Amino acid sequence: PDVVMLNLNEEASDEKPEIIFSGSFNPCHPNHILIAEQASRKLGKKVHFEISITNVDKPPIDLISLQERLDSLREYRDRDFLGNIYLTVAPLFIQKAKLFENATFIIGADTAIRLFKVRYYRNDDDMRNMLAEFREKNIHFMVFRRKDVELNIEPEISDLCEVVPLEEYEDNGISSSDIRKEMGIE
Repeated sequence: PDVVMLNLNEEASDEKPEIIFSGSFNPCHPNHILIAEQASRKLGKKVHFEISITNVDKPPIDLISLQERLDSLREYRDRDFLGNIYLTVAPLFIQKAKLFENATFIIGADTAIRLFKVRYYRNDDDMRNMLAEFREKNIHFMVFRRKDVELNIEPEISDLCEVVPLEEYEDNGISSSDIRKEMGIE
């Protein structure tokens, strides 16, 4: 299957995922949870996590690493605003859009920059086609700013994005990469 659902907590949630936080969660940390809580509060729905087993720039996630990532997510299972975990083989957002129509994806500013800049595509038509498909499938993005990332959302994509201002979210600069370095994993 293209998607496997795992329950994050004891109560099974079969609600259709409408807010999806995609990431590697290597590991999941308090900033991820603060972002999920903010998104849930703004949109009034549970936040579901999505991990793609395949990645555009890296080898597939091995089973031990996947278990560690799932364990890091399960540490927060008691939060009432969290839904399920979805494992996919959809590293690109255009693939995620086909799996989760009518959804809002939570992304960071750095992901938004890569997702919406023409230079990351073969040509303008590729990007225009992707944006048209997002609109057709009713896909939106809630973009969380970072202190150190300059973010400019172009007018032609403003209908797809809601940018959460820094004043509404406490970005302390901690990232999963920083945590892995501190633990001597990278």
